[in-house]
Amino acid sequence: MWQRNGDGDQTQGANGNLVGFAGQNCTIQGTLNFTGTFRIDGRIEGQVTCDGTLIVGEGGQVHADIQATVVVCGGTIEGNIVAKERVQLLAPSVITGTVRSPLLIIEEGAQFNGTCEMERPAAAGSKPAKKDKEEEAEAHAALSHHRSSRAPHSSSHD
Repeated sequence: MWQRNGDGDQTQGANGNLVGFAGQNCTIQGTLNFTGTFRIDGRIEGQVTCDGTLIVGEGGQVHADIQATVVVCGGTIEGNIVAKERVQLLAPSVITGTVRSPLLIIEEGAQFNGTCEMERPAAAGSKPAKKDKEEEAEAHAALSHHRSSRAPHSSSHD
């Protein structure tokens, strides 16, 4: 799903469907509609509707109701999520709200505060396809690459 651009950064889907990117210093207010893959490292307030994948980077903040095919979160989402295929929380993400999806994946270190409503997809009882596992690994790798490119910081704990 991800490929490296000329600078060695993972920023575009392998099939070229990355349709948008909201960087760290970007704020979008209103309704965001798209088809394909959109990554948020900034802030979105309002509503997100897509036929595709919404990726919220580790620094990304979404204060919106979301309707998407797939939602992968490494940042913060406050709002209700309806996903046709899956919602994936990667550490250290925080999601607050109601999630409706046939599949919810919560990585250790991620936080989910809310309710979950799960309905089985039409092909109920089937094992996850190899493609789904590959997409999951690629989305995780994309966020991991972003984390490793940031400078390390130190903090003290009481």
